[in-house]
Amino acid sequence: MEFVKSGGFSGFKRQPRPIPLSVFLEKEAFQVLGSGLSSEHRVMILEQAGTHPYVLKAFGSLLLAEGKQCKREETIQRAGAYLFPFFQRCIKEMKEPMEHDVLAHVINVRVPINPREVARFLKLPTIKPFANTLCILGLIRRWIQNEEATLCAGCRLFNEWYMESKTSVST
Repeated sequence: MEFVKSGGFSGFKRQPRPIPLSVFLEKEAFQVLGSGLSSEHRVMILEQAGTHPYVLKAFGSLLLAEGKQCKREETIQRAGAYLFPFFQRCIKEMKEPMEHDVLAHVINVRVPINPREVARFLKLPTIKPFANTLCILGLIRRWIQNEEATLCAGCRLFNEWYMESKTSVST
């Protein structure tokens, strides 16, 4: 992210555009997980990981390694512990305080929300630059639903970790 914000490659007329990490639809996410997992496990992964490619693959690999006898809550805890350094890295990439405010609001809403509603709640004219960063990091995803823009924070593992760490820092 820092590389992109600093101007990227020198010597190119056009700089490469950052591509959001959370571009998968649910159908695509199921395909990424492959056929080695039961449909129950794939649903659990999608529930917990959302559509973030790295989180999907990490969680899926953990489940494959544990096999069919894994216990749901223990596996979720192990996945969270494994992903903790990645989550921390994502937070380090959030340079603007308003990125945290936008993320926290989208997480707290818990359902897809129009960016204008988030901007209105935060008393901002737009959240586009903050939402762009969050989308590039894969922490929120955006799409068009019923002909209007929609944001969602779909990675439950990250969302719960983020809100807990945010609460523990402020107390």
